[in-house]
Amino acid sequence: MKKSILVYLCVFVCIGLNAQILSGDRNGFSLNDRISKSRIGLEFGGGGNGAFAFDLGVHYSHNYTNSFAWDVLSIKTTINPDDFNGSICSSFMTGVKLSSPESKLGINGYLLGRIGYGYYYKNSIGGVNYELGAGINITSKIYIGYAYTHFDGSFKETKTKTVYSQKNGKLTSTKESYTVSTDSKSNYHSFRIGFYL
Repeated sequence: MKKSILVYLCVFVCIGLNAQILSGDRNGFSLNDRISKSRIGLEFGGGGNGAFAFDLGVHYSHNYTNSFAWDVLSIKTTINPDDFNGSICSSFMTGVKLSSPESKLGINGYLLGRIGYGYYYKNSIGGVNYELGAGINITSKIYIGYAYTHFDGSFKETKTKTVYSQKNGKLTSTKESYTVSTDSKSNYHSFRIGFYL
């Protein structure tokens, strides 16, 4: 609930700021004037939550205005180098990016929200994945920022147990199978740098 309120507040602030655009000018061109309608971007990040991890991602976005863009598809992989085989998680998300008006320094801020599907390969765990971020567009092609990523999934595992019984004074054992459902949650904090092609 608190996160939903935060997202709505961020949207409200960006829309309010957009109503008062004061665009800085660099040799007759503003940062927003150089933004293409459709762009492909690359992201590199590092961080973690107790253990270091890094992420690599690519995303395709469409800019409707200078302050609103739809991240049509974002594909990201997060890896912990210390547990390479057990920590690979791929995410497929969509979302929105809201940008503030350009400052006199020729830069502007952004807020980012994405949601989609994440998948851990080792235990075949799939589930909801979302990401919230904020940062600065340094140029029309380079940005830096912070992102919080949350994964919430579950997986089923089949186990066996030995059941003992006694008949006519003899002890017998049989194996029975049963299924256990396990919830899996993870949080990932990262600092990122991104490039638009």
